Amino acid sequence: MKEVTIKISGIECAACVVRLNKALSGMDGVLEAAINFATSRSTVSYDETVISLTDIVRKIKRTGYGVPIETAELYFKSLDKEKAKVVSAHIKEIYGVKDVIINLDANTMTVELWHIGVDSKSLLYASREAGVWAELKAVRGGDQDQQYALRLKLLRNLIVATLLTMPLVWDLPPKIQMVLATLVQFGPGFYFYKGAWKALRNRTFSMDFLVALSTTIIFFYSVYITFTAVGELKLYYLSECVLLSLILFGKYIENLAQGEASDAIRKLMKMQPKTAQVLRDGDEKTIPVEDITEYDIVIIRPGERIPVDGIVLEGECAVDESMLTGESLPVDKKAGDSVFGATLCRAGSVQISATRLGKDSVLQQIIGIVEKAQTSKAPIQRYADKIASWFIPAIVSIALAVFCVWYWPVSHGNLEKAIVSTCSVLVIACPCALGLATPTGIMVGSGRAAELGILFRGGAELENACKVNTVVFDKTGTLTYGMPEVTDIWTINGSTEDMFILAASVEHLSEHPIAGAVTRSAAYLYPKALPPTVEDFHSIIGQGVSGCVAGQKVLCGNRKMLQQAGVDLSPLDTLPDVRESAKTEVCIASNGVLLGVMGVADRIKPEAVSAVRKLKDMGFDVWMLTGDNRRTAEAIGKQAGIENILYEVLPAEKADEIKKLQENGKKVAMVGDGINDAPALVTSDIAIAMGNGTDVALESADIMLLGGNIGSVPLAFRLSKATMRIIKKNLLWSLFYNAICIPAAAIGIINPSIAAAAMSFSSIAVLMNSLRLKSAEKKNI
Repeated sequence: MKEVTIKISGIECAACVVRLNKALSGMDGVLEAAINFATSRSTVSYDETVISLTDIVRKIKRTGYGVPIETAELYFKSLDKEKAKVVSAHIKEIYGVKDVIINLDANTMTVELWHIGVDSKSLLYASREAGVWAELKAVRGGDQDQQYALRLKLLRNLIVATLLTMPLVWDLPPKIQMVLATLVQFGPGFYFYKGAWKALRNRTFSMDFLVALSTTIIFFYSVYITFTAVGELKLYYLSECVLLSLILFGKYIENLAQGEASDAIRKLMKMQPKTAQVLRDGDEKTIPVEDITEYDIVIIRPGERIPVDGIVLEGECAVDESMLTGESLPVDKKAGDSVFGATLCRAGSVQISATRLGKDSVLQQIIGIVEKAQTSKAPIQRYADKIASWFIPAIVSIALAVFCVWYWPVSHGNLEKAIVSTCSVLVIACPCALGLATPTGIMVGSGRAAELGILFRGGAELENACKVNTVVFDKTGTLTYGMPEVTDIWTINGSTEDMFILAASVEHLSEHPIAGAVTRSAAYLYPKALPPTVEDFHSIIGQGVSGCVAGQKVLCGNRKMLQQAGVDLSPLDTLPDVRESAKTEVCIASNGVLLGVMGVADRIKPEAVSAVRKLKDMGFDVWMLTGDNRRTAEAIGKQAGIENILYEVLPAEKADEIKKLQENGKKVAMVGDGINDAPALVTSDIAIAMGNGTDVALESADIMLLGGNIGSVPLAFRLSKATMRIIKKNLLWSLFYNAICIPAAAIGIINPSIAAAAMSFSSIAVLMNSLRLKSAEKKNI
């Protein structure tokens, strides 16, 4: 199966979504198709052995819509006919390439791409595989270019319509009014005729059809009055032109608001630098980011954004990773550490080796997940789709009934009143607000979440998260750091430094996690001290390690080990017993003398306590799931503030425990790191995975927390609830608007011009309500 997200042009209303979705879903080989009105994108899952991308594009066009084309221009230092033929053949093999146009005179190739997110770097790789080095000169026709073109078109139509409408305010002769109105109706107004024709060609109606129908009726009625001069009947040229101008104004504002709604992705894309400083043949060169190849050495200086993902080779720096994790504190980086493209080097200079490029980079993976979430449909959308499928035919039927009622029984042949009331009904009805209600909320909500370091897999996950009432945390690596640390130190004989160095000397030869904790602490506390050579090293399973260090017999282990060696442990009676806090006790002795004792434990994350408290305040039942023994589990649970504890649960049994909670009527969210809790994550209603800043493709996760910040768990649920509140308000508003305004227009209270203003306002109100999520602060969500 193949999944592709295609940009589509010409989607004007919710009815378009229903029609196109039906057309694509009915194709042989298509498993699923989802169209998003707000983003004008369709995500299609299909069987490549049955149909191709070309077949899908052809179906979209036959349904009356367009698939925009991007163009990428490649420049070659030299290009002959044979080379061009080979390069062209390689490029055409790339998925998403429509055609290649060769210009031998200019040494260029123009590659036409379907708007599905083809990585421009793949074009360069293809040319290099063919043995020819190419440079990417320009990419045109992307989202921003297309949105700008549509915005410019709407603005041009609006300005022309307004300028031609303004003279109609004065009492001009009827035929001059007719000329001006004709220019408006078939000039800027032709925009709606095109949309209406596309819909009719597919045996359906659209919002453009309602606008075109109503303005045409008003126009030709006024033309009829102009040439017949029936009594003192009023001309409606001004109303018709004002109506078109207001609707065009509404479309323009709607376009601006939709651009704001998708601002999160645009911000992420803008963060990646266009050029980079690379060492080539010993020289520092400035090259386009697209020309960076794997293992290139890239130089990063203070204040610069890192152009690609990589590994630090030399130097140290502090990196602001807030665009990835939502956390503003810089992260220190040294040799061997990973850095990510588009993050900001705040201080220090480093050289990095480029690793993940193009679509494989963390930034591009995040953008891909957010785009998919914004394109996907939430379950609540099906209600809007059902209404939209019959909405416009119902409005046309109501308008016809209104005309008949006004013309015959009510006004007894008053054509003017019947036409005005009918056109008011056609104009004021607005399926657009209904169609925008859900996708704009999903788009802004998922975008805002990404800015805060939270990735929702899709619209369904964003909606389902607000239904959760129980949160289960895995312990190791989720509530705790997943790595033992020295938490307590008591020195009995000698200095703490001597005790640590002797202990680390023997412990560094052991692979046990406890030994690792002692060694790391010693290296951190005494970085300049080198561990002496160890002789006669022994490791006793379940007890500890021993060895000879500089002539001293050193023991590191539990009480049993030291007692068997004859060490006097009575000084421990005066110290707190760390074992009562579910910590591992490490006793250190030299030549039979007790030097001191350490407490080692997997330390709880400080933000875990706050996260648990916030979840409880929000009304969630909070549980902890662990394979540890009861004493350790209860000690960690007490620190975190969790009373409901499931302990001594094997990894294979964790899924069964989640099922038991679900059988008791609970909607369960499982929070884990995806290492040994994958079955439990899959079984839960909502799986929340703790990423480390790079793990953005965890297959079992519905929600990913970048940077592994457990404090973001309550925020994810608040975002979900806030988004669903916005969506429900949008739906209620759109239904309320139509329920009130359509009857008001039908009984003649509202004229067509006011109807046009009201219709435009209804869609803009939905968009502006959704945009409230964009500016929401963490504490206010």
